[in-house]
Amino acid sequence: MRLVLLLCLLLAACSGGPEPPGPGAFDAIPGAGPEAGLAAFDRALKDSPKDALALNWRGRMKLDLLDFQAAIDDFTSAIAFSPGLAVAWYNRGNARIDVGDYLGALADLKEAARLDPDLTGAPYAAGVAKLAMGDCAGAQEAFGIAFNAESWLIQALRKRGDAVACLGDPVEASALFDRMLRYEPGSLSARLSRARARRELLDYEGATQDYTELIKAAPRLVLGYRLRAEVLDEARREGEALADLDAALAIAPDDADLHEAKGHVLYHMKRYEAAVREWRAGVRLAPRKAGDLQAYIDYAAKK
Repeated sequence: MRLVLLLCLLLAACSGGPEPPGPGAFDAIPGAGPEAGLAAFDRALKDSPKDALALNWRGRMKLDLLDFQAAIDDFTSAIAFSPGLAVAWYNRGNARIDVGDYLGALADLKEAARLDPDLTGAPYAAGVAKLAMGDCAGAQEAFGIAFNAESWLIQALRKRGDAVACLGDPVEASALFDRMLRYEPGSLSARLSRARARRELLDYEGATQDYTELIKAAPRLVLGYRLRAEVLDEARREGEALADLDAALAIAPDDADLHEAKGHVLYHMKRYEAAVREWRAGVRLAPRKAGDLQAYIDYAAKK
């Protein structure tokens, strides 16, 4: 509890304005979930409805509960009562990313960075927003700022790698993912991103290794089998690809994408009748696929 209270006091000192919430606001915080924290700040705000720090913290609790708009409302109120509270601008920027308001997020994050240049999460979050908007160059620049400011901000490595890959440089992207995996070898997201970059470099063996690690970490996750099957198929190892797709279908027999992928592998193996069966199964499960698969079905049926 002392650590949380100290953090709020520090934030108050940096923001140049509001008094921190009273000790009662933190009674339910240590070791409790966001619901208990939310209730604690609700009680504090009954006594001090204009307490910007309490509003900011209540917004954070609402973010943890995925109540994005309510969180944004609290951050907006905190900013209205204390415009210099950088962390409230930062939190609202992140919440706006969650609801897809990327331009609003960038404006908030820019203000957060202006108010507190040491808030290194702001350029990182701005990079996330820019990458979502398709601004790969802008994202790359923002992630570079974040990582150079805080070398421990390892997630910036992965996002920076995604931005580099988006710019069409899988070599540098793969190197960035290598660095992140040295920091955080258990990161499945970095491993997925590196496998994608390796595929672009036609490094099928490396990509296969990454997908194998994903399958080991999450053996019930269909995605790992499907992606490894795609790489194996590209590497002309159709039999192994087929085994992966069968393993995935044992987990999710009604997954239309898996049936479609299996049809393509069977077609490459010249097993046309079996390929048609799989494609038709995919169409039955997802009729929207008919437009994409009908031409394949018609052509393979003539073989």
